[in-house]
Amino acid sequence: MAGWSKNMVSGALYEIRVNEILSQREAECLLAVADGQRLNVTAKHLGISAKTVEVHLRNTRKKLGAATTTHALAIAISRGIAQPAESDFAAAA
Repeated sequence: MAGWSKNMVSGALYEIRVNEILSQREAECLLAVADGQRLNVTAKHLGISAKTVEVHLRNTRKKLGAATTTHALAIAISRGIAQPAESDFAAAA
């Protein structure tokens, strides 16, 4: 299922395209980390364990060929998989 996934855990700094590369859960976990959420907060919000969040992030890094989660986000942005979310500030400018 393709589409944009917004992080519902925090202020939605990024949106991630859910497609054949990243699953919905992988996108949600990457979004949460990109927005500065702790693993346990993300896990509680998604109704999964922190260990499962770690597995999703590890899978995301592997799929994108990234060494770190930050690197995975940078790759996702450069490939057009992730983009900064529209914000009230940006809309007012």
